[in-house]
Parts: sequence; structure tokens; C-alpha cells
Amino acid sequence: MILSFTRIFNLLKIIVSYLISRITGRVIHWGNPVAVSIEPANFCNLSCPECPAGMKKLTRHEGLMQPETFQSIISQMLPHLSYLTLYFQGEPYLNRHFLNFIAFARSKKIFVATATNGHFLDEATVRQTITSGLNQLIISLDGADQESYQAYRMGGDFAKVVAGIRLLVIEKKRMKSDKPEIILQCLLLKSNEHKLAEIKKLGKDLGVNKITFKTAQFNDYSQGNPLMPENPKLTRYIRISGKSEETQNPKFKIQKSKVKNQKSKVKSQNPKVKIQNSKFKIQTCKSNLKTEKVFHFPIFKFADSQIKTPPVNQNTKSAATYSIKNRQPNSCFRMWSSCVITWDGNVVPCCFDKDAKYVAGNMNKQNFNEIWRGHFLQEFRKNISQDRKSIDICTNCSQSF
Repeated sequence: MILSFTRIFNLLKIIVSYLISRITGRVIHWGNPVAVSIEPANFCNLSCPECPAGMKKLTRHEGLMQPETFQSIISQMLPHLSYLTLYFQGEPYLNRHFLNFIAFARSKKIFVATATNGHFLDEATVRQTITSGLNQLIISLDGADQESYQAYRMGGDFAKVVAGIRLLVIEKKRMKSDKPEIILQCLLLKSNEHKLAEIKKLGKDLGVNKITFKTAQFNDYSQGNPLMPENPKLTRYIRISGKSEETQNPKFKIQKSKVKNQKSKVKSQNPKVKIQNSKFKIQTCKSNLKTEKVFHFPIFKFADSQIKTPPVNQNTKSAATYSIKNRQPNSCFRMWSSCVITWDGNVVPCCFDKDAKYVAGNMNKQNFNEIWRGHFLQEFRKNISQDRKSIDICTNCSQSF
């Protein structure tokens, strides 16, 4: 990615207009998107329970983006576009043109990132992925073994994903390439919250560049969710009333007390172990494994010690009421700086509109500039500035500014 004068000036226009809008309460919008998410495919080979694509719950048709649509989108968004997220719903590697999409965007000096469930990383695909120039590859691995992995990644093969990651790391070294940056990403779930140290160790052993632990989004969270971690620091939701059946169980309280004593003991034995309550970050000591902040939600920060929490019954029902931790102010920088485009060319406000409910226009029928500056998105920005919580796709959003 090259930050040219045009791109920098465009970004400044976006930031200034956004700040003016927040200060005055009036929607002022200048500039063009610096980032976009484009959907290569909206279906998947897995059946993850909280994924509308995997569970076949999307009401829109399944399909694959075609090369002429992709190239038209990129061409119309130049020269301002700097960052491309090449996925939305579905598994991007299911589109046979996917790697060509990456190569085309990279030829325009655009930073390209994508995410995969890791089931298509055979030798030929790995080599093509590296030669495409892909900057960043996020690989989902939500467990430390098949049992903890398949609790969420239904239909997935843990060993196959691990083998694919290992192959990618080896091939990068053989080809003497520093791209793509390999990020092992783990969703924080009840099924794996007791295996975080094992997952961290696995990432280190595989030789990935980073490992990130991301709080999971649950479509129905108001009464809790069987997949929601017991540790409140590992979720983006907060209990506002009541108690779950497990926390009312005397045996669970005893287990929780043991975990607390274990943390104290580990901390006294190793001064590097910290319980961090303000940032969502895992820091690895004495290692080249990098980590990064993913969300503003807290998590344990530990070194080489393992902090375990007791496994819990995934069928447990909750009598509690939950709310999202994010205070959701009447603002959203994404509405000024980026958008999402589905496989069939529909432009939607952001990644939380998974079913493309709020379509601003279609790239196969309209010019992008016409859509970006059109009445629909301007009214959407206005509604967010006045009452963001009244917009259904915003109620589960983690964007805090």
C-alpha cells in the first residue's frame, strides 16, 4: 500500500468532515472510501452456528462475484482506495477467481487482507496465495484439538487446517517471501475458554506471525447464549440482571473459587503474569510471535503460564439478561470512510448488514460515486447521528466511535 498525496488528502477530508459532523450534529461528508469489503462468495463449506452463511439463513441468493464486476468496482474506487478486505459472508476460496482478484488489487497498490477457515490450503493454492501478493491472511482456528474446534466449526477438520497453516509457513520460507502475514484468529467461546494457553502455544509452534483472540458476536444474546464464555472478560456482552443456572450451582461456585486461587498462585510464581482489565490483548514474552489489539474488550494477559477455567455444559440455559458492552454513541466513522459490496454488486453500509437489508445501490447498474454520495447513504448517516440504537443492524455493533 502506497499512501500517495491523493490518498492522504482524501483521508484528511474524511476525518475533518466526520469531526465537524460530530461537533455540529449536522451530517457533513467529504471524501471517498479509503477502505472497502468485497464479498467473493456468500456461502461456505462449514456450518458454524452463529454464521448466517454457514447455516443457510441468508435470504439473499447465493453466488460468486465475477471478475468483470470486481475489476469495475476497484477501478471506480481508485485512486482513493487504500485498503481492501476481500471477504464478507462465506468462504472466499470457494470463488475460483479469488486469487486473481487479489493480484489485480495488488497491481493497483492496494493493501489486501482476507480471512479463511483454512480448509483449502493445499500445495498449489498455498503457492498461488503467496505469489498473488496477498498482504494479510487471517485463518480461523477456534480450538486446540478436534473436540474444542468442532464445537463451533461444525463440519471442520482441525488437523487439515493445522496442516494447511504449517504448509503455508514452510512455503513462505522456501519462497523467501514476507507475505502474506499469517494471523491465527480464535473466537472466544465457552468451548475453548479453558484452552487459550494451548491455542497460543499451537500458534507459536506453527510459526504464524500473530495470534489474536476475538470476542464472538451472537445473533441472539439478550438471554445469553450456550456458546458465550463464562468469563465475562472474554465476551463483548455484559450481564445486566439475573444469574445463569451454572453460577447459581454450588459446585460451579466451588470451581470458580479454585480458578481464582489458581490465578493468584500463578501470578505469585511468575511476575510476568497479569490480569489486564482495560485492553483486549495477549502479549507473548520471549517470543517473536506478535499480537495485536482486536477489540476494546478485556482478556487475560499471560506469559508462559496456563490459566485454566473449568469446562462448562454447553446446553445450559440462562435466566440472566445481557446487553452489549459497547455504549454505541450516535456516531460511526465507518459510515464516512468505508462500505461493503456483496458478490452481486450491492453496496451496503457495513459488515453488520450481513443479509444486505440496507442496499444503497448496485455497482452493476450505477456508478459508485452516485451511490456513495446518494440520498440513501446520506440519510443513513443522518439516522446514525441522531439515534444509532434505533437501527437494527447497529444494536450488535462493536464500533465505538
